[in-house]
Amino acid sequence: MKAIKLLFALAVVGALAALAFVYSGIYPIGADVPHTKFVDWALETLRERSIAARLDDIAVPPLDDSQMLRTIRRCCGPVAPTTTRCAQPAT
Repeated sequence: MKAIKLLFALAVVGALAALAFVYSGIYPIGADVPHTKFVDWALETLRERSIAARLDDIAVPPLDDSQMLRTIRRCCGPVAPTTTRCAQPAT
């Protein structure tokens, strides 16, 4: 029972320390400062796993549908070649 209480206390202290670190602003998270290898790994893993967890919910539209291409042209307009979502201009 003492071991469980000790583990619980350590978990609480660790969580509070992590929360204090995040709120302190000590770590430079800005894009102008390179991240450490661990932070790069953590952010990359979080992004990849988040995307993979939602892939099944995405229905790919028919890419040869002329109506869809007109909609893309209308919605993206002149920014079509410069945006990620509209990287390929409709022809």
